[in-house]
Amino acid sequence: MFVIAESKQPWRVYVETIPLGGDPEAFQTYDFSTTVLLFFKFYDVFRKVILYVGHSIESLNKKFEDLFPMLQEMAYLPANTPLRLFEEVKPSLVDEIRPEVTISQLDDVRDGDIICFQRADVSPDLPTVTDYFKDIYYRIDVTFYDKMVLGDQGIIITLNQKMTYKQMAQAVAHHLNTDPRLLQFFRPQLSHRHISDQPIRCGNEGVLREFIGLRHRLDGPPVLFYQRLTIPIDEFENKKWFRCVYVNLKLKEEKEFTVYVDKNGLVQDLLSEAAKEIALSENSTNKLRLLEVMTNRITDILPYDRPVSELFAQKMYRVEEVRSDEMDLAENEALIPVAHFQKAAHNVFGVPFLFKLTDGERLSKVRAKIQATLDIQDKEFDKWKFAIVQTIQPFQYLSEENDDPLHLAHFLINPSRGIHFPRLGMPWLGLDHINKNPKRTRYMLEKAIKIHN
Repeated sequence: MFVIAESKQPWRVYVETIPLGGDPEAFQTYDFSTTVLLFFKFYDVFRKVILYVGHSIESLNKKFEDLFPMLQEMAYLPANTPLRLFEEVKPSLVDEIRPEVTISQLDDVRDGDIICFQRADVSPDLPTVTDYFKDIYYRIDVTFYDKMVLGDQGIIITLNQKMTYKQMAQAVAHHLNTDPRLLQFFRPQLSHRHISDQPIRCGNEGVLREFIGLRHRLDGPPVLFYQRLTIPIDEFENKKWFRCVYVNLKLKEEKEFTVYVDKNGLVQDLLSEAAKEIALSENSTNKLRLLEVMTNRITDILPYDRPVSELFAQKMYRVEEVRSDEMDLAENEALIPVAHFQKAAHNVFGVPFLFKLTDGERLSKVRAKIQATLDIQDKEFDKWKFAIVQTIQPFQYLSEENDDPLHLAHFLINPSRGIHFPRLGMPWLGLDHINKNPKRTRYMLEKAIKIHN
């Protein structure tokens, strides 16, 4: 027993055999000084695969073109099929061989050299042996996660690091059985590779290696994220997206959806897209409005001519139908915000809404209209208290006994000066009653966005 290799790595040995009982003289004659053992691989340009087809001991003085009949037979090609030859120098490098040179003219020729060949009578647009080996060298497994699916297990796809954006999109789309134009891709965050970061624009002229970066070598296999789109990516990138919720006339949240608006569009354009997602009531006015809601209070009615570039994509905007009695407001009328709260002004809850108030309208009339709107039974509604709430001042309840009047000025609304609606921090009409459904709502999760200069 003796040691033939100290390395613990597998040791691969090529062994040539003859059939059992065969003639040992069948082995090719080998002379170390004048012959060389070569291995041959055939590259099928149509199937894009490379196959080992055999070996041969050849004279160092033989020309490569003299090997053509043998190679054609090994690859089951018709006689006289023109061939191209390549020397496999290493996995990342192959050199083309001129057929008229002799084997000895190869640089550093030695036993075990690998010669690859392919048909020469094919379209030059098809990949060659060189292309095949480059593809192998630059292959990399990339895990793609759907950023819209929580806990997505991801799909692993073998790609080429030199792939363009278009080629990468086509490969991923093939696995997902979708149109590559309906996918958007994202890089991972530098600090957390399992969270998506900035999108990769479809016009990016870089290659996959740049998309995944070099950091994957340090913290694991490369990762990219994707999301499915409903419009082609080139259109999508010229649009701004907004999450919306439709609240019907009964103040019920009916549907959540996302709309895509041209970056240079207006709120009216956003509402036109929203109308495609909504089933309006039978006697609808067919007019929608967009509200900004924060902590269960309406903080703005967004003007139709406001550019969408001024809106925040991170917010959830509310879309609702304009009621028929709100279509044309008189000079002494305005829409005021109404919200539910319990004892403390900051303890707001429920779905806020707008109420058309006539300047000087009495509390009794306001109560009757709101009760009808909310469809609340008398026994319960009698316990409700009304107050004009100001954020920075203590509020006082309105007196039912005195049937207090409500004025637009209470809400800092002055139509004659162009002030038609109170903004964030301005007064609102509060309905004080017990919260019988104390679940956290979407509006309780909305936070103000700070902008740091």
